[in-house]
Amino acid sequence: MSFEKNIRGEFVRILGKEWVKDDQGTLYTYRCDGLAL
Repeated sequence: MSFEKNIRGEFVRILGKEWVKDDQGTLYTYRCDGLAL
């Protein structure tokens, strides 16, 4: 679980908080890309 949180942290750091959202569309996109955030 901590590994997933680290991935989320990296996305926030690289892309900025405005790009890391928990809405359904974004989560669906992450799943399609093979990422489980």
